[in-house]
Amino acid sequence: MNLKFKISNVVKSRLFKRTFLFLFISIIFFTGFIYVASSIILPKIAQDQYREMTDLAVHRLSNQAKMIVENANAISETNKQNEDLLQDDSLVLNSELTRLLDSSPFFDGGTMTDVEGEILVAKNLNLNEFITRSERKYEPQISTKETLHFSDVLVNKSDKNESIILLSFPVNNEKDEIKRIVHMAIHLDQKGLFQSMFKELNIGKDSYAYIVDSKGTLIAHPQREMLGEDVSDNPAVQAILKKKTGYMELINQFDVEMYSSYQYIPGLEWGIVAQVPSETTYLGVKKFHKSLWLSSIILIILLTFLAAIHTVKTMNPIRKLHYAVDQVAKGNFRSEIENDESKGEIGALIKRFNEMITSLNHAKKQLKSQKNFLSKIISKSPNAIYVVDYNGRFKLANEAFTKLLGTTPAEIVGKKESEFNPDDEEVERYFQINREVINSKKDRFIPEASLTDSEGNQHWMQVMKIPIIEEDGSSHSLLCFATNITERIMNEEKIKFHASHDSLTQLPNRYKFKKALEQELELAYDEQMNVAVLFMDLDRFKYVNDHFGHMMGDKLLQAVTSRLKENLHERDTISRFGGDEFTVILSNIDDKDQVSSIANKLIHALGQPYQIDGHSLVTTTSIGVSMYPNDGEDVDILIKNADTAMYQAKNQGKNTYRYFHSEMNSLLSNKYKLENYMRDALEKEEFHLFYQPKMDTHTGKISGIEALLRWEQKELGMVSPSEFIPIAEESGLILQVGEWVLEQACLQNKRWQDEGYPPIKVSVNLSVWQIKHSDIVKTVQQILEKTGLNPIWLELEITETAIMENKRSILRTLKQLKKMGVSIAIDDFGTGYSSLNYLKRFPVDTLKIDRSFIQGILTEQDDTVIATAVISMATKLGLIVVAEGVETDEQLHYLHDLHCNEVQGFLISPPVQKKQMTKMLEKELLYYMSKTVS
Repeated sequence: MNLKFKISNVVKSRLFKRTFLFLFISIIFFTGFIYVASSIILPKIAQDQYREMTDLAVHRLSNQAKMIVENANAISETNKQNEDLLQDDSLVLNSELTRLLDSSPFFDGGTMTDVEGEILVAKNLNLNEFITRSERKYEPQISTKETLHFSDVLVNKSDKNESIILLSFPVNNEKDEIKRIVHMAIHLDQKGLFQSMFKELNIGKDSYAYIVDSKGTLIAHPQREMLGEDVSDNPAVQAILKKKTGYMELINQFDVEMYSSYQYIPGLEWGIVAQVPSETTYLGVKKFHKSLWLSSIILIILLTFLAAIHTVKTMNPIRKLHYAVDQVAKGNFRSEIENDESKGEIGALIKRFNEMITSLNHAKKQLKSQKNFLSKIISKSPNAIYVVDYNGRFKLANEAFTKLLGTTPAEIVGKKESEFNPDDEEVERYFQINREVINSKKDRFIPEASLTDSEGNQHWMQVMKIPIIEEDGSSHSLLCFATNITERIMNEEKIKFHASHDSLTQLPNRYKFKKALEQELELAYDEQMNVAVLFMDLDRFKYVNDHFGHMMGDKLLQAVTSRLKENLHERDTISRFGGDEFTVILSNIDDKDQVSSIANKLIHALGQPYQIDGHSLVTTTSIGVSMYPNDGEDVDILIKNADTAMYQAKNQGKNTYRYFHSEMNSLLSNKYKLENYMRDALEKEEFHLFYQPKMDTHTGKISGIEALLRWEQKELGMVSPSEFIPIAEESGLILQVGEWVLEQACLQNKRWQDEGYPPIKVSVNLSVWQIKHSDIVKTVQQILEKTGLNPIWLELEITETAIMENKRSILRTLKQLKKMGVSIAIDDFGTGYSSLNYLKRFPVDTLKIDRSFIQGILTEQDDTVIATAVISMATKLGLIVVAEGVETDEQLHYLHDLHCNEVQGFLISPPVQKKQMTKMLEKELLYYMSKTVS
């Protein structure tokens, strides 16, 4: 490409015209600015400079003068009483004078006189040759108190150009009397100290300094002929005579305007002045202005030539640069400018351009490398990383993120987040969060967010959303860092599940059940529906636990749970309420018939045998039912009422169900009323013991007495034991009441014996509560000791059911009681599903066959078989057998034939009070006595 230009083209070019105009205006402006600035600034600078020079000159002269004074004072102080200076030997005096002069660089001559002024010795000074300016002989007036005296200027009689100043000090004797005076001279001519000082000063041409004494007389001046002149009319000297120091502009005696620095020197009473002509400050400015205008003219002459050269040198590389930049703008980063020899700024610019191209190419390679590197980091990062735009569409996703969702980076890019979340509400919420982050341009941490993979599995993540800010400050997308917290969420869900579910059956626990019932009631209220609450309790579950162990009991509960699930709807809520209690919510119930059908179905299903670990287990269930809204509209009330109905079902034979009705609350209220009355019954002496005798079937005589508790409440009258004994056991009052019964029975038996009646066993019923919740062995022992009754006359009765349901805890207790000498009887035998072989393990003396078998002994074949077998096996085991509930002679005769040892029932005697029982014993006593006499 041809880039050479002709001169005419150069001159016509806009670059040349602009360059020339710019240079011309710049030179004119710069020259004018410098001219004005120099006219203002340079004189001020020069003035300050000369002032500084004069101040420095004054300062230096002042320091020299002060040094003279200090040196003279030092010599005076050290020699004022020098004994050698008081000697008469001229050699000694001359030696001392020489020593003093040699000790100072300022004094170039001296002499020593006595007090009358007679010269004793001298060196380089003939004092008689010098007189004052008034042509008088110099006679120093020195007092004893004066240590140093400065003279006025003294001149040589024969040579007026030679002048001196004397510094004199006295030499005193021991009495402090002046005996000698030492005079040290400073010559003021050109060979002297001050002349050399003036020569050393550098304060410019036509500038000078001088020293005046206290009268304004010149004592030092560069021009020797000026010494001794009176310059007291000089303004600076006048200021010095007023003991001032400073700087001023003045006109000297030659009518020349001067800048003057002056300083007063105390002690010497001298003054030092340094002066510079003011005209000196403008000489440099004038010379500078001449040079400035000359330079400007030369620059303007060269302007055209320089502009032309500049244009030629500039345009060629600029055209190359323009072409190269145009290529870069088109994306060609290899368009370097080659073979260009341009120098200066254009050359530097082209060089920088080429370096920029090189850097861009290098940066492009690095960027590509970094992009590949970052791409690998993002792709292989174990943490999920993805980018979504303003509309929730994926723009980037790494393998960790796509693997989580069961897809690939290529497949997910372009899809929306909503495609991986079936919950529309969550999708909208995340969409709003994304837009808020983008619009606010602030990071946001999402502690929990979920997406669903291609197989429908939900994955939980913690996500940090960071807006991607473009160069123009706008933001249109988000960079998201996600950490998989699915395992943690699942663990938390497990914790929540275990907090609200029973760990054994995995059913909702009491807390969860109440929450579910609360929700069902809210729905039922809105939809006007009926809801039934079933409260279920397993019958004889304690027997299974005690007989087969808790592990077997747990398996039974799990089996019951399975049957409940099999026989109920999925919509029905089943809960393990506690222990062997289960609760069920039946929602959207039409009527009671539907509930009854379900209750019967559950009773039948749960009553079937369970085959567990080789054992066939049977348990039934008692169910209480409460209905919403008839039986209550509150969660706790419905549960309480269903619980009340369940206990009613148990009390009415178990293995059945009962609906709650308001009368049950009355019964419950009566129950609590009885409990409260019972708490005061002992203090009010409302409890009484009745006694029912047992008869020996072979002799027909009384073989024992059973003590039975009766309660006569003042307001209620006689209360049946079947009513108050269960309440006493539930409330724990049975411990206190039972102890009272035992003590009263033993006490009464002992009284009968003390009264002469034949010794006979008294039987006392023990509640399982007394055995499990008190130290019954210790209690029995204490009562026997207190009453004095021999243990062989006490028999303790425990029901078969109590023994079988608590066999492990009771066995040890029974053995301890047996060891004490107390007899043990099993009451209501036949109702506890035990076997005689199993009972061999227990220290039992007596079996009391339950009245339910005795009543049908003559009419029911099963009862006959059972009674016969029990009596036969018990006899073989050496146990005494007592038949309860004997009411007819036929029963008595049949039992006699079966060799039943003893009978008890209304046929023999109903329970009677102490007085009646005593009469029976009297008859026995009379019979006994008659047999003895005969």
